[in-house]
Amino acid sequence: MNPEVTITEEWSATDGVYGNYEVVPASARTDFLTRKRHRTVRSLNNTSIPYLITMLILDGYSIEEMNELTMEALQGSDSAPSEAWAGGTISAYLPLDRRPVLSIAVSGATLCNSVMPTKPVDLITGFLPTDHLSVALPNWPANMTLNNCRLDLTSHPDGSFLSQTRTLRFQDSAVAVATGDTELRFPLSALTAVDFDPTKVTGVQFRLDSSAPVTARVAAIRVLASDFVTTPLDTDTLRERLQPAVSRIGTLDFDMNWPTVLRASQPPGNEDPNPIDVSLTCAFNTGSMLEGTNEATFYLRQRSEDYMTQLDLNGQDMSDLNAKGKQPDFGRALYGSRTQAQLEEFSQGLLDDQNQWDLERIQDIESNAFIAVTLNFDGDECVLGIYDSESTFGTTPYTYNDFVLQPSQDYMLRIELEQNTMRVRIHDLETDGGIGTTILDTTSITDTFTFKRRKGRVGWLFDLKDGDAYVENVRTSSLMFAEYQSQPFRSMTAVDGIELFVSATPDRQLVNGLNVGPYGGQVESDLTRQNSADGAWKITNVGTALHGVMSDPFLIENWAETTVEFDLWFPQTAIDGDGLPSMYLLSDRGRMVEVPLPLIIGDQWQSLRFSTLFAAEEQTGSFKLVLLQVRNLPTVWWLDNLEVKTRSMSWSGRAHAEAEWFPFNDTYNRSGDGICLLERGFEAQVRGRALRQGAYIERLSFKPKYAQLGRLVWDVNGSDFPEVTAEFDVEDDE
Repeated sequence: MNPEVTITEEWSATDGVYGNYEVVPASARTDFLTRKRHRTVRSLNNTSIPYLITMLILDGYSIEEMNELTMEALQGSDSAPSEAWAGGTISAYLPLDRRPVLSIAVSGATLCNSVMPTKPVDLITGFLPTDHLSVALPNWPANMTLNNCRLDLTSHPDGSFLSQTRTLRFQDSAVAVATGDTELRFPLSALTAVDFDPTKVTGVQFRLDSSAPVTARVAAIRVLASDFVTTPLDTDTLRERLQPAVSRIGTLDFDMNWPTVLRASQPPGNEDPNPIDVSLTCAFNTGSMLEGTNEATFYLRQRSEDYMTQLDLNGQDMSDLNAKGKQPDFGRALYGSRTQAQLEEFSQGLLDDQNQWDLERIQDIESNAFIAVTLNFDGDECVLGIYDSESTFGTTPYTYNDFVLQPSQDYMLRIELEQNTMRVRIHDLETDGGIGTTILDTTSITDTFTFKRRKGRVGWLFDLKDGDAYVENVRTSSLMFAEYQSQPFRSMTAVDGIELFVSATPDRQLVNGLNVGPYGGQVESDLTRQNSADGAWKITNVGTALHGVMSDPFLIENWAETTVEFDLWFPQTAIDGDGLPSMYLLSDRGRMVEVPLPLIIGDQWQSLRFSTLFAAEEQTGSFKLVLLQVRNLPTVWWLDNLEVKTRSMSWSGRAHAEAEWFPFNDTYNRSGDGICLLERGFEAQVRGRALRQGAYIERLSFKPKYAQLGRLVWDVNGSDFPEVTAEFDVEDDE
């Protein structure tokens, strides 16, 4: 069994393949899963996404220290650098529904190039020699002199086209470049050349020539599998996002539509991730909102079966139902129920000819059960709908259209489904991925019919009409795959605490190593001062602000169940000099979330432990743990036993059935230690929740902590105690 089929999707597959999915309709499955291998050479995007040093950090500087830093040091580095196209312009192209297109004004010999030395592209790995380097050329002009047109690729570290270059002639294209919508295509086997490394392409250059002034356009530069199928959406592997695409020749004529996809194992089956409770987010950009209605639909608790109703059970003997061995909630339904609203379109004359059997049911032709959230947005209206497979979008009470989304703005859709309750929110996003204003909040909706509690798959469907809209990611922030509840342990004495002892799936370690901090420093292993057998990390700051240490990247998918712990040895002299380190979580978008540090005691090892629950309102995703000194104070300090862990099981307890569950966190498997409950009761109970698909419990025991006896008052049979009345007089003291 594969317990680690993630639901999070970052569109980060370097070959553009969509793995771990089931596809609906099934007829699209083979093409979608096996014939989408591609790689983006250029996104045709001149904007950059920089890592920014936030004012949170700069607030700690003195003016003298600020004067020592360059603007480059203050800004940080690009997470998605500009493609820096020179000799051409990138703009939204109206015939392609505003998809970005590179336009080159050609008048005689003309150069246009893009150089990205910090982000080289591998054109070979994962592909076959018979696969293609493909350039989509929409509306190619008639006056081009093809014999003089060239495509240059360079692997020079600086992006120079004077050496380490492979030149490809347009007239050698595997398909003839013709007037109109056309393709420039070369087999990857043609990329071999002396001193040219096709795995490290740093620059792309067009050398064009024409007999009259014309405009040449480029709609895509990609590596495509020889059997590649085109779809209206595809992954931009350079910027790691899902966005509108073009065909091989730069048109909107595609081989197949974008299907509904469901997270699944390969092949789909019993190992599919089937969470009960789901909390997920989707970051997206609205684009221009001018080309039609964009759609994002998310499916939760999906099963390839139907809800069974009494209509489907009519006519079956009790022996048939007993033979099923379980409650007939799901199966192959023949009928669906019909509501009064669905009859309103018919005239009374038509209804008079129907009997009750016909009126109360409709034929069910699809085996599919799900809960869905759909967001539609365009320039005229934005609508959010929540429904299930027994209803349709817009026909339920859960339809919201009293909010507005702005064009070309980043937003985050947050969906939370727990038990029989759903909540959906939309927030705008800041440049670094921080969550801003709440645009829509449905508040909690409890509906035991629409939000039936069961296991099921998670999936989505996107339909982006605006060519400049895109989906950044789909991330989970909480999952629950299974739940165990013990029988109540009844007692005569009230319980106010519980000790828990359990053998189950261990926590998962997320971090494996440390590196130099994002703004410099010296980091090395040291055996002279360590708090473990394999040595500590020695961090040296020679006197430069912001120097420190940074962990390898790790994925946070649940803020409430992730912890950070390490041992720190920090010199007292640096503490006295206001040189204490600061700690941050650095996201893949450059957002730095400060982690509050407790009081640091100098010149000794100190064990520190933090829960990341304080960041629960941040996006989940890929982070690095950063410790750095804001002050430019020469310091040597040590770090050991670093662990960033996420729990596989979540444990909680309560003392009676009406009380709220109280979390154990990590206070279990400790003799004499446990949780103190907020409410006393006489039925101690524990609960375990599987936060990972393959989580298990081997054995479990718990011990109630009984409340201390206090002053007890009761009636004594046969006793005749005199009634006692207390009276008080109050007088002013003159």
